[in-house]
Amino acid sequence: MKALVLEEYNKLVYRDVDDPQPASDEVLIRVKACGICGSDIHGMDGSTGRRQPPIIMGHEASGLIVGKGADVTRWKEGDALLSILPYILSTIGIRSKAVITSAKAVR
Repeated sequence: MKALVLEEYNKLVYRDVDDPQPASDEVLIRVKACGICGSDIHGMDGSTGRRQPPIIMGHEASGLIVGKGADVTRWKEGDALLSILPYILSTIGIRSKAVITSAKAVR
């Protein structure tokens, strides 16, 4: 997949990264649109200390569910999601893990 990666403070690179695999309680979303907001700008320059490079930037996204874990029952593949503000839980390497805290299926 393509991602905007903060490789170090003030250095963003648009590049290919490995496709993530959803855990048993996660969904995988093919992002169709993603916004960059003020907190991303502060993350880019390191002024808040909340984003530690390397990390995939952008957290206001919409897209389609293209995969899901075995324990996911609320969502199904093909559902369209509008995620207002997922909460970043952790970063492993450059993979961001997010929970959809305020999303709804749209048809």
